[in-house]
Amino acid sequence: MFNGLLESAIKFFGITTNPYEGGYMIKSGEILDFSGRHLKVGFRNHTILNDKNIISIEHGIFYGINHSGYCLTKEFPNLMLEKNCVASFMFYTGCIRYKITPSYNKETYIDFVRTPTEKQIDAISKIFLDRPVTITQTTLDGEVVMDERITCFTKEKFNNIIRNRKNSSIVPQSLFNF
Repeated sequence: MFNGLLESAIKFFGITTNPYEGGYMIKSGEILDFSGRHLKVGFRNHTILNDKNIISIEHGIFYGINHSGYCLTKEFPNLMLEKNCVASFMFYTGCIRYKITPSYNKETYIDFVRTPTEKQIDAISKIFLDRPVTITQTTLDGEVVMDERITCFTKEKFNNIIRNRKNSSIVPQSLFNF
C-alpha cells in the first residue's frame, strides 16, 4: 500500500542540509526539507518563524502541490487516513522525526518507530551533540513504548538507549526488523 513512499516524499519535499529546516531524517541520514519552500499550492506554514529563527515545524502536513506539480497525497491518498499518519509515515519510510531549535533551552526531541540506521544515528548525533533532548519510540498506532530525557546528548547514550530497547519485552520486535 505504501511501496515507494520514501522516494515519493523525497520527490515532494526535497532534501536540505540545514537541520533547522528539517522535520524528518531519512535512512541515509539526509533531511527532508520541511521549510515549506517546496510548495507551489498548499499549506505553507510547515515552518513557523520568529525573528527569522525557526521555532516550530508541522510534521503532519503531507498535502499540497510542489513546484514540479507533484502531490504526495494524490499518489498516497490513504496516508492521511491512517490512524496516526505521522507514525505510519515513519514506519513505512524508516524516517526519524525530530525537532531542534537554535536555542539550547527550547524543547528538542527525536521520535522514531523503527530502529534508526547507523547513518541516522551518526547524523542525529552531530545535530544534537551536547543538547538536552527527549527520545521517544512509538508503535505504528502511535502508542509510546519509550520516552527518555537526556540532559546532554551523545551518540553513546543514544546507542545505549536503543540497545536497551531491543532487549525489552514491551517493545514489539517488528519495530526492529527493517
